[in-house]
Amino acid sequence: MKSIIGTIAKTLFFAILFSSSAAVFATTNSGNDPIDNKKIKESSNIQYSIYPLKNSTKIRVAYEKKGKEKVTIKIYDDKKNLIFTDIQRNNTELKRNYDLGKIGNGVYFVKIKSGDFETQHKIFVGKTQIKAFESYLSASATNNKIRIAFQNATNPVKISIIDEKGKNLYDKTLFDIENFSSLFNLTPLDKGNYTVSISSNGKVTEQNYTIK
Repeated sequence: MKSIIGTIAKTLFFAILFSSSAAVFATTNSGNDPIDNKKIKESSNIQYSIYPLKNSTKIRVAYEKKGKEKVTIKIYDDKKNLIFTDIQRNNTELKRNYDLGKIGNGVYFVKIKSGDFETQHKIFVGKTQIKAFESYLSASATNNKIRIAFQNATNPVKISIIDEKGKNLYDKTLFDIENFSSLFNLTPLDKGNYTVSISSNGKVTEQNYTIK
């Protein structure tokens, strides 16, 4: 089995689609003006898209990111056997098709890792796929930094941060972005308790954090 997987990995063909418009993601910031002109900054972020191309055996992976971390893309078969690895060390944006025609239709898992960010998507090649919106907030603040992420968005997504008195310190709405992950640095804020929320189409995820 290992030799078969090795052969598949070597014969896996991918088409590179680099252009000036590769991996286009639109972002609108409806307000980022925390108290006392302090700024809540995103120390790193990655916006990405993973989906099967219709009427083909190809999976498209696209991303746009900030930061210097390398991006590792791995593709697994339905039994979680690794069949391909692609490491991008210098590209801040990418659009690439991975042709799985040598293997055929079926279920695949695509994993993207960049710095401390890691996500895995289950992709159906040649089959109908139903995707639901999901959001993620770090369970706690590590060194006053939190991970804010979502995937499968089909509507605008709003990210908000309020203090314990209910004052809105950060308000950002993202349009036309299906998948997003960013590390937010809350160090500039005063010590205290804060609530971070992600909302889209009536679905809200909230988490409380203490800045020390």
